[in-house]
Amino acid sequence: ITTKKIFKPFRFILENQDSTSDGTKFVPLILKETLTDHYFNKDPKKNKNVLKATKIYGIEQLRISELLDVIFDDIEIYGNQAQLNGKTFLLPFADGGLALYNYYLIDSTKGADSVWLYNLAFVPKSKSDLLFNGKATIRDSSFAIQKIELGIDKRSNVNFINDFHLKQGFENTGKGWFKNEEERS
Repeated sequence: ITTKKIFKPFRFILENQDSTSDGTKFVPLILKETLTDHYFNKDPKKNKNVLKATKIYGIEQLRISELLDVIFDDIEIYGNQAQLNGKTFLLPFADGGLALYNYYLIDSTKGADSVWLYNLAFVPKSKSDLLFNGKATIRDSSFAIQKIELGIDKRSNVNFINDFHLKQGFENTGKGWFKNEEERS
């Protein structure tokens, strides 16, 4: 199809394909990147986010960018549930998680600071429920989530979304654990 003269103006689309973690190829129509500083005060409890930069590639219409912000709300991994496109998903470490998820210990290693790290995998017990599958790295001393990757099952009925992947990393700053990286696709 790339050699046909009629498709010459659109050849860049096929040459710039991206792929998901499982190898599924797609053509990104829009890519939004943001750089944000997060500030947290424990007493009195306050949060502040300072947006340093944002860049939109592809279809540069603000309404589409705003739509993406609504569809993919911020996911607080320590919370009980997350909203995706108006549907509520129960998070793997929620209060009722043991009844709905199967957890598997994949590996345990000793970190650089001599603290044990446990790599867990989690999958929904029922494929018809709105639940995530993925893996997490948990620290032994504090049981804090150091790294987590979430995805939705292909059979989840979420309109207009074929795939969703979230990766978050957390860092101990001495005053608590804070999110230091996040990647969504």
